Amino acid sequence: MEPQLISTILHENWTTKTNGAAEGVLANASYFASAIDSPQNKKFLSDYRARFGEDIIPTTFAESQYDSVWLYAKAVEKAGSADKDAVRDAISEVEFVGPQGRINVIANNQHARTNSIIGRVNKAGLIDIVKEFGQVDPDIPNCDLTG
Repeated sequence: MEPQLISTILHENWTTKTNGAAEGVLANASYFASAIDSPQNKKFLSDYRARFGEDIIPTTFAESQYDSVWLYAKAVEKAGSADKDAVRDAISEVEFVGPQGRINVIANNQHARTNSIIGRVNKAGLIDIVKEFGQVDPDIPNCDLTG
């Protein structure tokens, strides 16, 4: 039995350049550009490639920044202000369905609920989904920002 290589920072910009050497590696992330078949991801990919080039594959880091801006904008709209305290109070009352799926913020600790996906790199260096766990609450012991 051979050990299985697993990564939490693997993305398709790297795996597609390995000439098949990454095939079979498992990865866990909230987003894989090639694996998610949703209208939100298709629009994100189209807009992203129109701006940065057709051969660009957005990483989980690019997607999370996109989501963050949308969550912030929705919180500003909900708060009716860009005041940091008003936005902080409002951000847990909004959510966004982004390229990775539903995203929102937990009120008591201000951490985002994002999606968890396990994927396996295929021969082309793209990701095939092995299992989708949906949103996962972050485990942050003793973190309570409500008081």
